[in-house]
Amino acid sequence: MKETKKCRAWLLPVAVLVIAGCGGGGGGGIPMTLPGAVPPASTPIPPGPGTPEIPPPPTEEVSLELWTKGAAELDSAYVQVMEVDSLIAAYGWLLSGNIQSNTAYKVVLHEDMTMPYNLSVGSILHTNIIVTLEGDGSVRTIKAGGQYCLEILDGITIVLGNNMTLRGRNMTDDGGNNRYPLVYVNGGDLVMKDGSEISGNIHAEGVDIAAGGAVWIHDGGFAMEGGTIKDNAVQSPAGAYGGGVFLEAGGSFTMSGSAKVDANNEVCLMDGAELDIAAALTGTNPVATLRPYFYIDGEAALTGSLVSTQYNKFAVVPDGAIPWSVTAAGKFSAPSYTISGTVTTTPTASDLTQITVQLARDGQNSGASVQANATGFYQIQTKAGSGYTVKASLSGYMSSESAEFPVTGNTTQNLILTTAGVTTIYEGAVVKHAGTFADCFAWLDANVTSNTAYTIDVGSNETITQKTLNWPSRTGVSVTLSAGTPVELSLSTADLKMFSIKGGVTFILDSGITLKGHSTDHGSVATWLVCAEESTFIMNTGSMLKDHKGIGAAIIGGNFTMNAGAKITGMQKKTNGVSGGVQISRSNNGHGPLATFTMEGGEISNNFSDIGGGGVTIMGTSTFIMKGGTISNNTASSWGGGVWVNGGTFLLQNGTISNNTVDTGRFASGDCLGGGVCYTGYGEVPGSFTMEGGTISGNTLNIHSDKIGPFTEEGAGVAVNLTNVDVSVSYSFTKTGGTIYGSGAGANSNTVKRDGVVVTSNSNAVWGGMYTISGVYLVITTTKHRETTAGSGVNLSLNGDGTATGSWDY
Repeated sequence: MKETKKCRAWLLPVAVLVIAGCGGGGGGGIPMTLPGAVPPASTPIPPGPGTPEIPPPPTEEVSLELWTKGAAELDSAYVQVMEVDSLIAAYGWLLSGNIQSNTAYKVVLHEDMTMPYNLSVGSILHTNIIVTLEGDGSVRTIKAGGQYCLEILDGITIVLGNNMTLRGRNMTDDGGNNRYPLVYVNGGDLVMKDGSEISGNIHAEGVDIAAGGAVWIHDGGFAMEGGTIKDNAVQSPAGAYGGGVFLEAGGSFTMSGSAKVDANNEVCLMDGAELDIAAALTGTNPVATLRPYFYIDGEAALTGSLVSTQYNKFAVVPDGAIPWSVTAAGKFSAPSYTISGTVTTTPTASDLTQITVQLARDGQNSGASVQANATGFYQIQTKAGSGYTVKASLSGYMSSESAEFPVTGNTTQNLILTTAGVTTIYEGAVVKHAGTFADCFAWLDANVTSNTAYTIDVGSNETITQKTLNWPSRTGVSVTLSAGTPVELSLSTADLKMFSIKGGVTFILDSGITLKGHSTDHGSVATWLVCAEESTFIMNTGSMLKDHKGIGAAIIGGNFTMNAGAKITGMQKKTNGVSGGVQISRSNNGHGPLATFTMEGGEISNNFSDIGGGGVTIMGTSTFIMKGGTISNNTASSWGGGVWVNGGTFLLQNGTISNNTVDTGRFASGDCLGGGVCYTGYGEVPGSFTMEGGTISGNTLNIHSDKIGPFTEEGAGVAVNLTNVDVSVSYSFTKTGGTIYGSGAGANSNTVKRDGVVVTSNSNAVWGGMYTISGVYLVITTTKHRETTAGSGVNLSLNGDGTATGSWDY
């Protein structure tokens, strides 16, 4: 039996000290939850009447001395001394109304003991309460027997004094199910003095993140003025942080004097948390090994006025194979290495000096971009780390990324910059810009200069909005669209037009370019894929206009050249529309420059016009010269299934006009003229149709007997209808070569006329020679009808005096 010490009892104000068997009992703060982590938890002790029930003392005999003294007299003589049986009993005494604010208490432990459950301590009504735990001259140990040993709540400071050790549980204790730190600071404060120790706790999680083997500071403070933290650990397949100490941004951790956290007990700092150096550190290096929760170069690690002299006493846990350190400014720092390599382009870009190399990490740009020299070599300094990629770009748009790689030393990353699939602008042979199609046009608008040819190499299919090429203050500009492999530019359904060419610009579609319209019917509103107004449009081999509810190419006072291998198909001009494939007309409402269409070759096929000119329409004094190619399988509802010459000039030198149709199915009544070619007068505008070569064959008039009215139905091959024209201007149909085939009316004469040539000048048509009636207009004179092959020798002209002359050699 130990000797009982004399006690002098004081009557102190009643207070409430929360003692519970779990974290959170007693009004502590709510712990932060890590990504994937489960915060510390514990189980409250059921309350008894009036005060919480105190469990029986542990089985081993424990002798304690407990006394109180004023906070300012910590080293003075005892104010009160009493002997208790356990640490639980000591706290029970404090609980029984024997506690007050601004007071310090000391509990001296005479023997080792085991805590059977968590000791959760804090004051609801009082503040600035200090409880010091000490050994009695020999090292005394308090071993955790439940979850964590201590939870420190608001209003209280626990001081681990000399000869005091807190010992945790290892993986063999309690079936290896230790899921808690040894001390959880949750609003109060923990202080470690010389001669104290926190050790031997293995905090393990089966599936969640584990953090804080020895001490987890959620809220409140941990002042380590001495003592040692060692032989603790965290284990979890989902992530383990802070085998020694885990510090959240809401808490504080200071070190000074002989404080030491062993190297195998890392101190993990959450984002925004910093370790405070309160005074010079006298322990052997490293006094602590730090670990950032996220490895970010330049992230804060240390704070305090002594950082610049004490920073080198800290080590940093490597990031995999990458060593890290703390700088004199107290920042986490990764080593710096060089990433270098060469950039090559395929297909070869002509101006490698425009290649820019940008380093990225985890999807974000990291560091300044560098420009490769003429050989494509680059070099970038960067910090060690993982998740890096290198991007190369031409004029800031085309990019090529290497595979993700870690930087653990000097690294070589060679790149291939693929220009295929990207739209690029060339000025001559020099790359000027690259990006999307819209990007390239925006660049042209800002940078185009006079007397300069630009090529846009379209890299991939793209839906585009209307583009206007019009730079009136700059002359001699040409823009060519080309593609290494076939690409298709599609018009947005919200737009009526794809390209409007003005201001004298030359617009060229080169090989591999297809312009595709849309199926939206805009009624009688003008809509087209390309409109060249007092400008030039050229279609080269391999280019195409297709599939649009409107006109393919509209040339207004400009020039259009269609070369061999180009194609216009699938145009559907409806709702009182004129021309499906191509329409040429004079600008400025017939008072501006004339339009010219030269067809060197190519194909105009499968187009439709609601009125006339299924393939081509020539309006006014404009000119169509057909030197080759094919106009076939086009349809109109009235005039000219293949070609409608409405007062303009048509010179047919070569090529084929075949299998075109005028189909009257859309109208209740109307003319049905010229399945292949219809040549009509246009008021005061002179015109001519001259056939020097080529072939017109297999064209059709499709007559619907239930809809056709009292109007003309003639000329499945060619219809020349010069009624109601001004005789003061010259009209002529001259055939000096080529062949016009007609197959006769046939058995289907009520619905289909497959005539060769019909020349009309009298509604009371007769077979025979021509005659004229004088007057202002040449109206109703005679009809010439040819159902067999028409050879050369046709020359029919209207004279300026109102007479008609000519011959037709049968």
